[in-house]
Formats: sequence, C-alpha cells, structure tokens
Amino acid sequence: MNNKGPIDVEDAGVRVFAFREIAWAPIPVERRVEGGAVFQMQVRGAPEVRIPALDLSAAPTLVAEGPRPGSRGERLACHLEGGLLSVTVPDSAQGRWIYY
Repeated sequence: MNNKGPIDVEDAGVRVFAFREIAWAPIPVERRVEGGAVFQMQVRGAPEVRIPALDLSAAPTLVAEGPRPGSRGERLACHLEGGLLSVTVPDSAQGRWIYY
C-alpha cells in the first residue's frame, strides 16, 4: 500500500510542501529464505509511522537494509500498540528497505 500526500504548512506567507511515502507488504513465499524476513516496508519523509500489525509477533524486530542490497543495517525502534506496528524511522533508514 502507498500512503502519500502533501502536508501544507504556511509560515509568514511561505508555503512548504512535504511528501510522505509509506509502502509495506509481506515478502512473497518464493522470495523468502530460511531465517530471513517475512515482511518489508519503505518510508520516505515520515520519522514515525504506524501501520496495521498483520500477523507480527509481540516483540517485533525491524532492520534497515545495509549498504549492499540484502545486507543487514541498523535495528529500528518499534513496538506493537493497539493492533498497529509503530516504527521510528531515522534519516539513515529513509528510502531504504526495512525488514521484519
């Protein structure tokens, strides 16, 4: 799914537009590897996101993609809250694949 749209902020007659892009989906079975990710997401322009938790465990671990495609990067702060997965996405993980 993709949730993008402008945020219109007016200050002293200046109009600024910021765009958020959020995409997430389960990883297709044919792409999964043993012990690998089952879910992926990508975020641009949103430092905090909340998405439906799907069938995630009570203690989710999210990892941003590292410098090479498919490599592990930094762990992201996240928690389950009311059926939603709440994720803090630092600047270093913006636009990178994030895996569960």
